[in-house]
Amino acid sequence: MRELWFRTIATMAIASLLYLLVFTLIAPPWMPLIIGWLQPRLGNLGATMAGMMLFALPPILLAVGLFTYLDDRNRAFKRGDNETRCRRCGHILRGLSEPRCPECGEKI
Repeated sequence: MRELWFRTIATMAIASLLYLLVFTLIAPPWMPLIIGWLQPRLGNLGATMAGMMLFALPPILLAVGLFTYLDDRNRAFKRGDNETRCRRCGHILRGLSEPRCPECGEKI
């Protein structure tokens, strides 16, 4: 269990660092243009907040989304019952007479 959490957190950290690296390489040319456009309309505080939202919000959303995806994947892996299950609903597909899930109708 501890290894799965460590792998999830490490993957999130690597993805966030990659975003920050790409942002650092791409942002310098267009960031002053955005701040310069926002400053007369929102003032210094508004332009700073807009810049921080461009800088901080995407890695937070990426981390939350990636964590949710990896946590779901880890739960499925942790279940470990070695049963063949339906991709859509998770119903056990043992002893079927036709190649369809009896629960949701998903083609196998």
